[in-house]
Amino acid sequence: MKHREYVAAREARDPAFKAAREALRPQYEWKRALIRARIDAGLTQQQLAERLGTQQAAVARWESGRVCPKIDTLCHIAAATGTAFMIGPGDPPVLQCAVGPPTMLWLNQLQSQAAQMQQMVETFTDWTRRANVAVWSDPSDGLQGEEPRAQSVGKQQPAIHP
Repeated sequence: MKHREYVAAREARDPAFKAAREALRPQYEWKRALIRARIDAGLTQQQLAERLGTQQAAVARWESGRVCPKIDTLCHIAAATGTAFMIGPGDPPVLQCAVGPPTMLWLNQLQSQAAQMQQMVETFTDWTRRANVAVWSDPSDGLQGEEPRAQSVGKQQPAIHP
C-alpha cells in the first residue's frame, strides 16, 4: 500500500486523524512552499545558507518546520530565491508562495483585499454618521477625527474625549 492510499484509507475511517491532518495543513504547506522556492531557484540548502550568511543547518530547521524564520529573514529568503511569499489573515492563515517576481494574480489578490478593507471602513464610517457616533483618532497620528455632534433636540451635549 502506498503512503497516499494509506492516508486516504485512514482519513476515511478515523475522523480524528483527518481533523489533525487538516489542522496541520498550513504548517505543511508553508514547509513545502519554502522548499519549493529554494529548489525552483536551483539552490541547495548550503547555497541558500551562503547567500543568507547563515549555516545549512538553519535552512534545514526552517524547511523541517522545527524553527520558523523571522520576518526579516523571510524577506532575505524571498530575495535570495526570487520568490514572493504572501501571508494573510484567515483561520487557518493563508500561506502562499509565488515563484519569481510578484505575479499579477498575487498583486490582484492584494488589491482585492485592500478594496474589501476600504469598503469595510466606508461602511463603518457611514454607520457612525447614521448612528450619530463621534469617531476619534489620536491627534499625534496625523489623522482627523469628527467633532462630537449635538443631539438634534435639547441642549448641546458636552464634548467627551476618550
